[in-house]
Amino acid sequence: DTRIAQAWGMMGQALVALGESNEAVDRHTAAVNLLRGWLPRKTLPTTRGTISLMLYDLAAAKRDTGDLQGAVQIYREAVSIRKQILERDPN
Repeated sequence: DTRIAQAWGMMGQALVALGESNEAVDRHTAAVNLLRGWLPRKTLPTTRGTISLMLYDLAAAKRDTGDLQGAVQIYREAVSIRKQILERDPN
C-alpha cells in the first residue's frame, strides 16, 4: 500500500528532525523501495513523482549522515525522474 510508504517517509522526516539521520535513511529507503515495487503495476506520473519526492528526503538524510556522494547520486536520480515526468506531460 502506498500509504505505508508515505508513513515510512513521514517517519523518516521526523527522525531527521530529531537528529536521527541514520535511522531516517533506513525508513526513507524502505519507502522508496516499496513504491518502486508498485511501478510495474502503477505507472502513473503521481507514483513516479512521489518516488522523486521521497528520494529527495532520502538524499537529505544521507547528506546529514555525511554521505555526500550518496546524497548527490540520489538527488540526481530524483531530478532524472522529474525530467521524465515533464517530458511525458509538459502540462
